[in-house]
Amino acid sequence: MQNRQEQIEKAQRLQDSIMQMMDTADKLQAELKGLAARKTEAETELNQLGGRMREIQAVLPQKLQTLHQLEQQRQAKEAQYMQLLEAQSTLVQVTRHR
Repeated sequence: MQNRQEQIEKAQRLQDSIMQMMDTADKLQAELKGLAARKTEAETELNQLGGRMREIQAVLPQKLQTLHQLEQQRQAKEAQYMQLLEAQSTLVQVTRHR
């Protein structure tokens, strides 16, 4: 009788262990499903960002060229302005002497 009781207890412990393992497996499966969804989202975002990067790289050289031209124009205008300021003081002196 005691042997039978031990077998029943052992069977109960085994069933409890199996239930715990199944519960753990279910939790891991749910976590895996969530991680797979996050991976898919990350890959989609990565592809979108890669496309955006290619677009930027395509227009960047032209934008840099335009920036360089604008900088040259600014420097030329600045030089003209400085010449105008210098000429203005000379003009004022000439006008005062008359």
